[in-house]
Amino acid sequence: MNKVYLLTTILHLCITGTILAQDNNYLTFKSLDNNVEISLTKKGSLATELYYSTNGGDTWSEKWDGSAITIAKDAYVCFKGSNTTFYSTSSKNVKFNITGGSVEASGSIMSLLDGTGLTKEISEKNCFFKLFENCTTLVSAPELSAETISEGCYNSMFSGCVALIKVPKIAAKTLVKDCFKNLFTGCSSLNKIEVCFTNWQDNGNNCTTSWTKGLPQEGIFICPTDLEYTRSKGTSTNNIPSKWLINPHDVNKIGANADAIEISQTTFSHKDQVKFTINCASGYTSNITAIEKTTQNPITVNTNKNDYSFEMPYDDVELSVTFALIPPEIYTITTDNHTTSNLTEANKTDLIKIYASDLTSSGYELEKILVNGKSITFYKYFCNFLMSDYKADVEITTQYKPISYKIKTGKNVNCEQNSAIVDDIVNFTVDNMSEDEIYLEKVLVNGKQVEIKDFAGSVKMSDYISDINIEAVYIKYHSIKTDENISEISHTKAQKDELIQFKIKPADDGCEALVYVNSRRLYPTENINYSFSMFDYDVEIYVEYQDINIEEPDTQEDEEEQTEPEISKKKKPTALNKVKIYPSLAKEGETVTISLENFDSEYLTDSEIIICNNMGNIMQTIDNPQETIKITLPQGLYKGVLISGDKKFSFAFLITK
Repeated sequence: MNKVYLLTTILHLCITGTILAQDNNYLTFKSLDNNVEISLTKKGSLATELYYSTNGGDTWSEKWDGSAITIAKDAYVCFKGSNTTFYSTSSKNVKFNITGGSVEASGSIMSLLDGTGLTKEISEKNCFFKLFENCTTLVSAPELSAETISEGCYNSMFSGCVALIKVPKIAAKTLVKDCFKNLFTGCSSLNKIEVCFTNWQDNGNNCTTSWTKGLPQEGIFICPTDLEYTRSKGTSTNNIPSKWLINPHDVNKIGANADAIEISQTTFSHKDQVKFTINCASGYTSNITAIEKTTQNPITVNTNKNDYSFEMPYDDVELSVTFALIPPEIYTITTDNHTTSNLTEANKTDLIKIYASDLTSSGYELEKILVNGKSITFYKYFCNFLMSDYKADVEITTQYKPISYKIKTGKNVNCEQNSAIVDDIVNFTVDNMSEDEIYLEKVLVNGKQVEIKDFAGSVKMSDYISDINIEAVYIKYHSIKTDENISEISHTKAQKDELIQFKIKPADDGCEALVYVNSRRLYPTENINYSFSMFDYDVEIYVEYQDINIEEPDTQEDEEEQTEPEISKKKKPTALNKVKIYPSLAKEGETVTISLENFDSEYLTDSEIIICNNMGNIMQTIDNPQETIKITLPQGLYKGVLISGDKKFSFAFLITK
């Protein structure tokens, strides 16, 4: 006896190689245990031409004499042949023997005839008679792919295969004499059969005699919907086991009232009568709906009082029930908190008018008016309907949706949103441009100042209920450049209109100092002290010293004394009332000096200074101020006003960290 030991690795290559090629479909066995032996037993003188391959058909054996082939666990062997008159009579046949363990069969049985497994016709009688008889360890059958078959071709083919649990769809389109006779006799593990023929073609030909004898009591039979069938009743035809389901599908209870449906089972055969009952409360009527799940086609439900039934289609069924209160003569109309109606009770001929609330001032707009949960057409905030359309109590409800408001932002304001609803909090940031000497003064939302911290803030849309515009207001500080003749200066940077005070180095005897701000001559307030209001641009202060021009008096011989030389100087202009702050850009904790220049004491009598923070809160009040006031405040932007009678002088200053 020849024995072939196959390596698992080579066999895996077979699976990914020739066996899966599309130009062949060899009969293939896979071993589920080690050292399984497959051999062939011949009965009578029958010439067979068979070959086997252990590598998926890449190479083939010499003509097989039927001696045992040993295969390892998870290994494969496939077969082909050239046998146009294969197994021509019942007295001359061959059968496979399987020992040593379980085996799965796949591929087409037709490869024993045509060498490829692609042929769809069996022309010879008794072709595969008893081919796998009593192969007790065969767990799955190969494909019976022939669509046209011959007399007795599958007779007793799997008889006694007690471990057989899987059989592919039997492709035969028409039955002939003895073709399925004893086909699955004794297959005690097989509980599903699927066929393609549409007519039993019996008429005494014993096409299916005992073909399901010995199968389990419960199983599934799948067949074309136009095949007429009966379950086994002791006859030899059409004998499907009595408890098997034929083309089974499920009945699914769905919907809110699914528990009210009582049904004995959920899976039924095609054309079975499905019977169920409904638990309906007193005073209610039930409406039962049955539809085919896939096609959504309705199914006719027969009613006999509280008993219901329908014929099971070739599809799953969705079964639901709804209940309705048997209406009285007078119906009630109820509304929610946002609707009113012209009637609270009505009969079926009444017209009901509904008015909904306008909630736009709260940030919501009307989306739906619903009657008993279903939308109804409305115009603005009004709708109407006839009670005859409902004939039941109705409940009027409304659905509002938040209005989407636009968010606009000015330059240097950053916001991730461009819209928001009433319940939203809109977060935003503003740019810190202090490195460019530009300082944030305030943030306005729709023109009103809001509080921010660390250049970030938020807006509650519920405070506005409208489109919003967020703007940032900045203060620009300009630089002050001086030459070496400036000895002291109150600011090196300042904003427009701030008071700039400085001193210069004294002029040498016989010289006078000429002070310029951006080429403009500046005159001293006294001696070497100068001041001016800051311009809205950078400035440069420099000093030029020049000799004093001395005019010599006329000489008269009769005069003994000489007059002092006269110095020609320009007269300084009249000073105006001004409020000056220095330093204008103070540090937190540093003293800020407020200088009231050119105000006489009478003017300051009964006056006051009020200082507010950026939010408009009063931080300090100074009554009857002196010409110089010193204050200390925390970090922030401040505004002040000097009030004297009907005159006001405004000023501002910034304190940083």
